[in-house]
Amino acid sequence: MPHGGKRANSGGKRPGSGRPKASDPKIEETLQGARRRKERALADLREIEVHLKRGTLLEAVAVEKAWTDMMRRLQSGILAVTSRLRQQLLHLTPRDIQVIDRELRDALAALALPAGDQDGDGGPPVDAERAA
Repeated sequence: MPHGGKRANSGGKRPGSGRPKASDPKIEETLQGARRRKERALADLREIEVHLKRGTLLEAVAVEKAWTDMMRRLQSGILAVTSRLRQQLLHLTPRDIQVIDRELRDALAALALPAGDQDGDGGPPVDAERAA
């Protein structure tokens, strides 16, 4: 056996095995990219925190709650119109009140549809001139 008891040409590391060297361009590029992404994400988080503290950024849950409350008040007010008209305009017939009520309810239902879905079928808007 040669020096130190090791056999020649046996054992040891295979080429390419073990931890990659930091000087490997592919590894370095990946590390740099990861660091850039991390820094960008941290900067975004800091910016969000600043806007929240300034009051220039609202939480989505709070905005949704405010809109929901406002829409409920609007709906209640619109649905109360027919009752108020009946009390103030005594000349209106029950049929008149029924027509007004139906129109208001249809308008509310149309507001609940996704944008552009005027007929409620989920498809493209109906061209009134072609449909006639």
